[in-house]
Amino acid sequence: MQHASVYRFKDRILVHPNCPTSAGILLSTAPFAVLPLTASDHELGLAVSAALASSSRVVAHPADWKGEALPRLAAAGVKTERAFQRLSSLVRILFDGTSFQLQPTHNGGGKGDMRGFHAIPGSKNIFPLAIEPDTLGAELRRALALCTD
Repeated sequence: MQHASVYRFKDRILVHPNCPTSAGILLSTAPFAVLPLTASDHELGLAVSAALASSSRVVAHPADWKGEALPRLAAAGVKTERAFQRLSSLVRILFDGTSFQLQPTHNGGGKGDMRGFHAIPGSKNIFPLAIEPDTLGAELRRALALCTD
């Protein structure tokens, strides 16, 4: 399985792989691709494909969680996890070798019982292996439009 995340902020789109650690959890990892909101669907689709391809590698389990987040926060243009959470929308992407799954999420904020990102029931879209970068980018934009906060 390959995993990636796509975050939309007011001024940019952040795409990155989610790699398994040696302890078995998924971790947001470099490379962090930062695209302008005006990036073409083709550029967005290529960034997602690259992130997915990079997500198969196993990375070391972090000893310093705060330091681990700094490159992702910098790529997002924010200084804190709270700002990252408050200002972003997320689509999770899964590639199982035969199809792409795009899962829009609800942003529950940074505190309380519903904090974090949660899949929106019934909003997952599945696309065949042969999807072109232009189509993948366009479908990703549709998925981002379904995200709520």
